Amino acid sequence: MFDKFARGAAASGPGAGLGLAICRAIAAAHGGSIRVERREGGGARFVFSLPLDGEPPVVHEEERLR
Repeated sequence: MFDKFARGAAASGPGAGLGLAICRAIAAAHGGSIRVERREGGGARFVFSLPLDGEPPVVHEEERLR
């Protein structure tokens, strides 16, 4: 589900399947995580966490240019 270009079988309309992969990369870049949980009665809930303490991640110049 969090893989690049992955779309559900019932997906219709435009979309490249990058949204959740981007969310996961952003969360990971900040030392956090994202997960999906089933909702009672159907559907899904996406939960992310970010650390409240510690040093911010270091981004090297060559990574910013990608």
